[in-house]
Amino acid sequence: MNILKIYILNGTILVYPDGFDESLKGYTSIYVRDSDLSYKDIRNNVHNCSSCIVTARNYNDYRYYLLNETPTPFYFSIDYYYYFINKFKKKSELLEKNEKTNKSIVENDKVVLGLYIRNYKYNREIYINELKHYIECEETDNRDIIGEHIYEWEIKDWTKLKDSENSPEFSAIGYKWRANLNGINNFNKEYVSASLENLSIKNNIFINIEAGYVISIRNCNDYSCYYVGAYSNCSRFDEYNRYNGYDKFIKKTDLYYRNFKTDRSLIENGRVIITVYVRVYRYDKENFIEDLKKSLNDNNENKEKICGERYYEWNVENFDKLKFHEISPIFLTGKYKWSISLFPKGKDRPDFLSIFLNSNSAMEENEDDDFYVHVYFAIAFRNYKTYTYYHFSSREFLQRFTKSNNNHGYFNYIKMDELYKNENSSYGLVEDNRAVVNLYIRAYRLESLENFLKNLKDLIKDDENDENKNEKIIEEDYFEYPINDWDKIDNEPYRTAKAIGITSWRILLYPNGKNGSEKDHLSYYIRSLDFDEDSTFLCTNIYIKYVLYIRNYNNYLQYKAQSPPTKVCFSAENKEHGFSQFIKKSEFYNENNDNEENNNHLLEDDKTVLGTYIRVYKMETVNEKESTISS
Repeated sequence: MNILKIYILNGTILVYPDGFDESLKGYTSIYVRDSDLSYKDIRNNVHNCSSCIVTARNYNDYRYYLLNETPTPFYFSIDYYYYFINKFKKKSELLEKNEKTNKSIVENDKVVLGLYIRNYKYNREIYINELKHYIECEETDNRDIIGEHIYEWEIKDWTKLKDSENSPEFSAIGYKWRANLNGINNFNKEYVSASLENLSIKNNIFINIEAGYVISIRNCNDYSCYYVGAYSNCSRFDEYNRYNGYDKFIKKTDLYYRNFKTDRSLIENGRVIITVYVRVYRYDKENFIEDLKKSLNDNNENKEKICGERYYEWNVENFDKLKFHEISPIFLTGKYKWSISLFPKGKDRPDFLSIFLNSNSAMEENEDDDFYVHVYFAIAFRNYKTYTYYHFSSREFLQRFTKSNNNHGYFNYIKMDELYKNENSSYGLVEDNRAVVNLYIRAYRLESLENFLKNLKDLIKDDENDENKNEKIIEEDYFEYPINDWDKIDNEPYRTAKAIGITSWRILLYPNGKNGSEKDHLSYYIRSLDFDEDSTFLCTNIYIKYVLYIRNYNNYLQYKAQSPPTKVCFSAENKEHGFSQFIKKSEFYNENNDNEENNNHLLEDDKTVLGTYIRVYKMETVNEKESTISS
């Protein structure tokens, strides 16, 4: 690539005669760079607003020239120190000769480039426009903007702040917000962190918002002396993400550095201003569906095995007249038939709505006994008027549908008293006696997973000599939890939970052993959550067989599994069971193993998968009666 550099006062003009890249071939690109600002130092953090005119003329005749004027003012800062003209002029235009004079702009391989710059006085209007510039990008250019808002929080004495401080609450675009600063006085932290919090979601978790935001810190008396430490062109605010921001908002030492050009610092005489710019985008059906898709924990490793994928809506009317068990119309995903089961007053507890996905194909009598299909799905329950007000859940691992296990879902999907409008909301999930159930489903046929599960089941198969070998199985299933960054976990047990056989189970992994004596091992346990003190569970004993395993995230053939030799009884006195020395650390980290063929890479690319297979045999209630799950 040919590049011509022209040095000017405090800057450089970069000329790309054949375009900056392949997409600009045939054009000449010109970039204007402020060399001072390209030196990224907070002391050089000055903001300029300029308009530029770039000219190209015949080196010997002023009458022959072309120019490109900036259509709108451009903002120079340490974050944006280039002015881009990707398509200054077509190269053919610069070389084309005038029919009458036989002269061209570029002649004898010579040309004169000129630059005229107009700098504007920096004021509040320019400051706000530059903040908006930080979040403008192609991704959001076509999004409808519902509203935007500027809020400024004046801090009168920074030295008197606590380690964590919140701005006063402010209202913007129909929601309540506040800015948060943390680590102000923590001497162990090099940076102050900053975030934007949506308080409306704090009071009503079913609100879903997509918004861009900018958080800056500026001198109280000079709009050109500021630093943008946190911004996002589009972030989600919902029940799982009430806060958005940056841990490294600004270095504490940078707060008092004086600017080389203006001799000002961000904090002067203890005073400083935090500015928040927030822009809320319209959230429609397309965005809603995309978010359901993103919630599926699929990293595309099984993309070629997808055998069906779709979005489905079920309009539920006359909610107060629904039966105990309502079933949606049957719908197809690939070649498989599905439906949704809704229990408006709960399947197990009357204070929770229950919801399940059914495999109708698995229920058909003529289907093979070894039928299986694996599914990622996200299920949402929303207000029928808007796509911004909903509750949704999705599993972190593939759900396995078989003849004997033909539905998956949530016994305690949502509390009944959360379904309706209250003083903190403009909507209810159920409104005008109506609601909508939404589903996004992606189905697979994974033979490798089936073989892996068969191997796990072989570890807990009934012994031929066991007198209870024909004991009825209430339910059996597996669940997993992927760890995508092992280095970030601490010695707190890594965990996830799922209901199998009405009861909820949790796996607990202690990376450095549960007790000091097991520090060279990983400890691994399974726990029944229903015997915890806050539970209303009626069972006294649950009898199960189980396997605990750790596997390679990308290979079902590489795993470590252990199971107890006999059934285990869980009760209020025995809530937890497992292995204090599940695997040696050296084996888990694959240390001192030079034979690649025999290597069992449980941890790879800093990722691994925890899992368990559980088979529930018997559940005794307080009346010592067996409890089974009705279909």
